[in-house]
Amino acid sequence: MTPRISFTTDPASLGPAWPHMADRGEHRALPFQAADYLGTWMATIGASRGTRPLFARVDDEAGRPVLLAPLGIEKRYGLSVLGFLDGGVVDYNAPVLFERAAALGETDMRQLWDAMRRALPSFDVALFEKMPPDILGWPNPFRFLATSASRASGHALALSGDWDAYARTRLPRAQDSRRKRRRLAETGPVSFEVAASAADAQRFLEAMIGQKTRRYLETRGIDGFDRPGYRAYFRTMTERFLPGGEVQLCALVAGETIVAAHWGLVAGDRFYYLMPGHEAGNWGRYSPGRLIVENMIEWSYRQGLALFDFGEGDEPFKDEFADTVVPLFDAELAVTVVGQAYLGARKLRRGLARGAVGRRVRAFRSRRWRIGREPVQFSASAPEC
Repeated sequence: MTPRISFTTDPASLGPAWPHMADRGEHRALPFQAADYLGTWMATIGASRGTRPLFARVDDEAGRPVLLAPLGIEKRYGLSVLGFLDGGVVDYNAPVLFERAAALGETDMRQLWDAMRRALPSFDVALFEKMPPDILGWPNPFRFLATSASRASGHALALSGDWDAYARTRLPRAQDSRRKRRRLAETGPVSFEVAASAADAQRFLEAMIGQKTRRYLETRGIDGFDRPGYRAYFRTMTERFLPGGEVQLCALVAGETIVAAHWGLVAGDRFYYLMPGHEAGNWGRYSPGRLIVENMIEWSYRQGLALFDFGEGDEPFKDEFADTVVPLFDAELAVTVVGQAYLGARKLRRGLARGAVGRRVRAFRSRRWRIGREPVQFSASAPEC
């Protein structure tokens, strides 16, 4: 195949070729690479980070689409870095594939990458991170560029059978969950609620952000929602996609208290578990994070979905629920001497972060945040199990 490669800064200029989240057609795409999702990302996180978007389209000799890749160039430490449009909110980075992409082997992809690199504006290093080996069952050709496995894997649960059978035979620690739900009900009426109005959405979203913020500060000493465009991204995504059902916001409520909340995506027949929050302190004894996961799995069964995708990350609770592990891959590709030096420093920095130095820095940040503040009452991250 002799590919034809073109770039644009606006996926809308590609017309119907770039699918939207609700589209079904002769392509394979994850919601993170849909045109309407990317439009929201660019208006919030991308604009705040100063990302220069470069949407790549690869056609065959007849002008038929082979793949689409949402890329961007950012300045980091004075370098130009090419990567997928991510910014910390995307669990899986990948291209959009069309049927002809299945014919791309390793040699083809490396030749294609060389051609793309020559056609792109200048940059120092390409970082393609968290790449799955396939996209909804079709092989991901970008996997041929991988230089290492990602630091974490993806995890998923196939929603086979029905909820009643799953709850009876496969639900982990079901007896303990029933006991904790009974104890939680002693504090007030317990309900699982899915946002159906703007008021519900705002209430649940603010609860999740507050819970997650506290967890960020407890564990890292910095607020992850202070990243450029982060709050605007979640609020804009919710406003735009909640009415159509692509964004699902839910809460586990005990009395008047939201004890757990979650923000996720629904695309095709998949639920994407993305941003959980739950209260701790005295509420932690009820494991509200785990209970809301059970409610979300039941909801997904009732909606007729086929897969509950726990996303990227190796939190222990995922091993209890998930029945599939998805290996993820990174490609770190320097194209200049400066880029090579950056990758060397990046490798050293990661090693330090995993070791004693990194632990001391995180502990210092956490202690500094706690000084002069009230005792922690709640937190949010992976479910307490």
